[in-house]
Order: sequence, then C-alpha cells, then structure tokens
Amino acid sequence: MTFVSISDFIILDCRLPGKVRHMIKGAEHCKAWERKEWLMKLAIPEHGLGWTLLVCPLAGLIVAGIAALIP
Repeated sequence: MTFVSISDFIILDCRLPGKVRHMIKGAEHCKAWERKEWLMKLAIPEHGLGWTLLVCPLAGLIVAGIAALIP
C-alpha cells in the first residue's frame, strides 16, 4: 500500500495537475490548481499523514484480524 501511495503522489499529484489544468473548465485561473498550492494543501498531507498514519496501519490490522480468525 505504501508503494501505491508513493506512485500516486509522484504521478498523479506532482505531474498531472499542471498538465490537465487547461482541460478543466474554471480551473485556468484558480490558485488551488497551482503546483505549490496543490502540494501543500492536498498532496503532502494526504500521502504524508493520511496514508502513512491511518490507511496502511488500518489495513494491516484488518489483514491481521482476518488471519487470526482463519484456523
């Protein structure tokens, strides 16, 4: 799951917003679609905190719980 988070961060959050901003109506002059603003407000908190501290440990607990139930 960590590899998915890292690849999502690199491909979708670092590379994509600048390339698709002109295709999304209303996002041409929106400050939230600028690279620095996008990374600081969405990408870094999501991948640095959300995945690392919430999703990956929760998925590990679920898998361990399922494995403990299997005889």
